[in-house]
Amino acid sequence: SSKQRFSSGDFKVSFLILVAAQMKLDGRVTKSELGEVKVFLVQHFTEEEALKMLQLLKEILNHNYDYQSVTVEMGRRMSYSSKLELMHLLFKIAKVDDEKINTQSFNFLTQVASFLLISQADFNSLKSIYYYTYYQYDNTYNNRSSYTTHSFSNDDWAYEVLEISKDASEAEIKKAYRALVKKYHPDQYGTNPLGDLAAEKLKSINEAYDMIMKERQQSSHN
Repeated sequence: SSKQRFSSGDFKVSFLILVAAQMKLDGRVTKSELGEVKVFLVQHFTEEEALKMLQLLKEILNHNYDYQSVTVEMGRRMSYSSKLELMHLLFKIAKVDDEKINTQSFNFLTQVASFLLISQADFNSLKSIYYYTYYQYDNTYNNRSSYTTHSFSNDDWAYEVLEISKDASEAEIKKAYRALVKKYHPDQYGTNPLGDLAAEKLKSINEAYDMIMKERQQSSHN
C-alpha cells in the first residue's frame, strides 16, 4: 500500500510529506505552488530525480501523512543550512498565491521551525523577507496559543528587517545596515545553496534601508 511505501525514513519522502502538508493547508494545491517546488527540486537534484520526486509529490498529495514526526526526524538529521533552505521554500509556497501569509500558514511555519530546531533569530530573519503582518507572541515563538494578529505597516517591517527599534538614531541605522549587508552579501556564500536566500535577504535589507531613510528625510522637511 502507499502507506507502507512512504513509511521509510527516506529523506526525500520525508521532505515531500512536509512540502505536501504546507501546500494542502488551505485545501487547494495550485500550479504556482507546484512551480516553486519544481524550481527547488531542479536546483538540488538531478533532472531525473526531480521528475521522479514531482510524481511522488503528486501521489503524496492524495493522502494524509504525519508530517510532524517526519519533521522532528529531519530536525535531528539535516544540516542547519539545509534546514534554513527548507524553511525558505516553505515560506515561498505560503506566499506564492497571496499578498500576505495568513495566520494558518504562519502557525504551520512556526511549528515546523520549532521541530527543525531553527533559532528564533533565523526564523525572524526568514519571516522578514516575506512577512508584512506582524504577530505578537509571548516568550518563545512556538507558544502558539498566545498569537494575536496586528496590522503591520511598511515602516514597522523595515525596522524589523534591519533588526533595530523605531527610535534608533541615524548612526545606529547606518551601522545596522552595513553589518547586515556584509553578513548577507552573496560573495560570502560562493556556490553555497544558501546564496539564493542571502540574495533575497539582501534585497529586503536594501529596500528597508531606503524606506527608512526616505521617511526620515521627509519628516525632517516637515
